Amino acid sequence: IAAAPALLGAATDLAAAGRLALDVLAPALAAEGAAPAGGELVALCAEREPELRQVAALVDSAAGRRASLDAADLSAGARERVEQLDALLPPAAAVAHLLPALPELLGADGRRTYLLLAQNNEELRATGGFISGVGELAWEAGEIASMRFMDSYAVDDLARPHPPAPAGLARHMGAQYLVLRDANWDPDFPASARQVAELYAQDQGVQVDGVIAWTL
Repeated sequence: IAAAPALLGAATDLAAAGRLALDVLAPALAAEGAAPAGGELVALCAEREPELRQVAALVDSAAGRRASLDAADLSAGARERVEQLDALLPPAAAVAHLLPALPELLGADGRRTYLLLAQNNEELRATGGFISGVGELAWEAGEIASMRFMDSYAVDDLARPHPPAPAGLARHMGAQYLVLRDANWDPDFPASARQVAELYAQDQGVQVDGVIAWTL
């Protein structure tokens, strides 16, 4: 009984968030079973941004109410439902915050270019693995404008001066200078991403708006 206000409040918040999200996105989901076109979805998210931010706020409110509860104090049945909620809240929050940001991320007001890093965990590096492949993906008005992939060794333009290798890389790998495939040496991903982006801009002449990495 003591937990009822928080539980009911979280349920109310999530129900309202779901209803509002469905109302906003319904035009893009009109064709049953068909994924909405990127441009259509981005335009819709831009037009209805205030409502989508309200959806994110409602999901955050539900998460806050859940955080106020100690599941150990609940009955077995209630605890099971709360554990199910715990599994759903993080992805729901991620999607809720992503939707209002989609227009900017996917180039509603101009091209956005992202660097994709394929990391090989057979040779561990600080951010997950050795950078074996590099992709360049550009979005404009919600649609893919261009995409290319290359071997990480093909990125380097060694006719240009490169920064010296970090001390650890020089000591353990014998590297004299830093190239893109080794630029994820720093365990702080934003720091490594900035270094990778700078080297890519220098060697390929392309400024990127973000860096995305995954480990294979």
